[in-house]
Amino acid sequence: MTVLLSLTMALFLAFILALFESARLGAVKMRAECVTEIAIDSVLAEYHRELFSQYGLLMIDTSYGGAVADICNTEEHLRGYVHRNLSGTAWSSVTDTADFTHLACRQVKIPVYTRATDGNGAVLRRQILDYMTAEPVEAAMQEAAEHLQILRAEGYDTRDVEKEMDENYANLQQALNAEGVSEDEIDETVRHMHAKRSLGILTLTHPDPSAVSDASVTPASYVSLRGASRGNGELPKESLSAVELLLLDQYMMEKCGTYTSEKEGSRLKYQVEYLIAGKPGDRANLESIATTLLFWREASNFTYIMTDEDKKAFAETIAVIASILVMTPEIQDPLKLAILFAWSFAESVSDVRTLFDGGKVPLVKSKDTWRLSFAGAMLMRSGGSSGEGLSYEEYLRIMLLMTDLNDKTWRLMDLMEMDIRETQGNIHFRIDGCLDTITAHVTIEGGSGFEGTFIRTRGYTAKKEEENA
Repeated sequence: MTVLLSLTMALFLAFILALFESARLGAVKMRAECVTEIAIDSVLAEYHRELFSQYGLLMIDTSYGGAVADICNTEEHLRGYVHRNLSGTAWSSVTDTADFTHLACRQVKIPVYTRATDGNGAVLRRQILDYMTAEPVEAAMQEAAEHLQILRAEGYDTRDVEKEMDENYANLQQALNAEGVSEDEIDETVRHMHAKRSLGILTLTHPDPSAVSDASVTPASYVSLRGASRGNGELPKESLSAVELLLLDQYMMEKCGTYTSEKEGSRLKYQVEYLIAGKPGDRANLESIATTLLFWREASNFTYIMTDEDKKAFAETIAVIASILVMTPEIQDPLKLAILFAWSFAESVSDVRTLFDGGKVPLVKSKDTWRLSFAGAMLMRSGGSSGEGLSYEEYLRIMLLMTDLNDKTWRLMDLMEMDIRETQGNIHFRIDGCLDTITAHVTIEGGSGFEGTFIRTRGYTAKKEEENA
């Protein structure tokens, strides 16, 4: 009986000890996994605060405020979190007792990661769309899309009225020269408008050109021209819908300043203008916008004036009188057209001034929204705002829609670098040093020969993938 009991107890104790060892190994593995998860979450919690504050984006800045943005810095941070979470509890530190798991971090690597700039900014765009998902802005942005359709359908974005004006003026001069008539003898308005066109675009269209910002930057200092470091993670599969494209533009309009609504603390004051034109200075960007606005307004206004019988009759009367006075009937038709060109040009200049002043101008003019009389056109007066039409920012929305997606994404990242470098402790900030997703390999070893490698993919928009080796 004693022998039988001894054998039974030995088997029973072996079974109990096996259960204890299995439980211990399970606890070791569970703790190693928990420590890995906590460490990775801690690294993700170190997102760049200024980038989040200004732009609502979550990214790990691998420079951590230093001069060098390197994945090794993030690996060191991850290793530090793993080590601190394996070094024991507060109780074990107080009582000087050992942790029964005896775990230690052997190696930490982040071999796979995606940067904000990867895929021509596709990673950044994915975060922006996540940020904008809850924004009820489709209706407002849809209006911009509809305005763009009208602009293109009417040919305002392609019709070069100034070229037509020059051709007509050349025909007029040719007719005058053929008859030996001096140009000074024709209508003063025509000559006045041609003289005005030689002025700088802002001198012509801006109420106070001296008030325009002269802020500028060195383009090579920013990501669009200096070249971006690349990650090696999986890129988002981009097939952007029309609504998503509108949401991206809405984000840019919300986060960036404009001539009529400057962003406080920004390096360039006219930021949406930079997204569209891409010039290194505020003045150059505003000149580009003014040039486009005047181009559109000339096409729109001349298209309308050629349908206004009263204005055409008025111009014809002047042309007839002038042709009789100089006894040159051949100039009647080109002079009539020249007067209509000059009148619509003055109206267009007035429209752009109105927009810069914060007024509104209809995309398509009518008899009720035409502002300048012929006398007002000759004096280049400002016609004021009718209160109808589109504002300056609404015209910018149309231009933004027409700007190449990659171009405006890179320029947006330039602006992020410009503005964040203006804040304390971020003088070396680089957007291509910011990570969206990381795949971490954490190797942990312990007593009794335990060793495990835990592979985790984590990010602010990434799907979780887990693997234990």
